[in-house]
Amino acid sequence: MSHRLLHITPLLAGTLVLASCGADDSDPGPGGVSMEDARALDKAAAKLDAEQANPEKPDAKAD
Repeated sequence: MSHRLLHITPLLAGTLVLASCGADDSDPGPGGVSMEDARALDKAAAKLDAEQANPEKPDAKAD
């Protein structure tokens, strides 16, 4: 059992180290904008899509 653990431990440690690597907010993202800007654009696009899918109905005014 301990022999097997000795072989698996470096593999797990390497996996954890690589998993912690990620894009920084200032790294270039899609279209040459920063990752932070790309996330903001995605959020705005999702909001617009939601508004188009569920448009608000104008209030009916009583005459």
